[in-house]
Amino acid sequence: MTLSRNLADVYASEGIRVNHLNLGWALTSSEDELLRAEGRPPGWAEDLPPTVATPRALLHPDDVAHFALAIVEQSAHGLSGTVVDLEPHPMMVAGHSTASCKIGDLGPSYEHCR
Repeated sequence: MTLSRNLADVYASEGIRVNHLNLGWALTSSEDELLRAEGRPPGWAEDLPPTVATPRALLHPDDVAHFALAIVEQSAHGLSGTVVDLEPHPMMVAGHSTASCKIGDLGPSYEHCR
């Protein structure tokens, strides 16, 4: 993020804008293939517990394209050096802290996170 902001400062005098999309977890075909190879069942993304990801929290490629287009449009000409954080951050849901349930620590079942 610091690099993006510094580059925006360096190139501002040349009319070049630099922005940064922080995607977080995106549901791409590669992500789906990888997690299914690790034992997740088909449709795993629809059954994530709220402590891991809120409903519709996983970004889809179309979501990213929408934000990227919004940043490069002429109407956003003053936008430079900005970090757009698209990553969802579920903090606390139904009394469960996300600190005890991270997606990287999960096996094929999410039962201990519900």
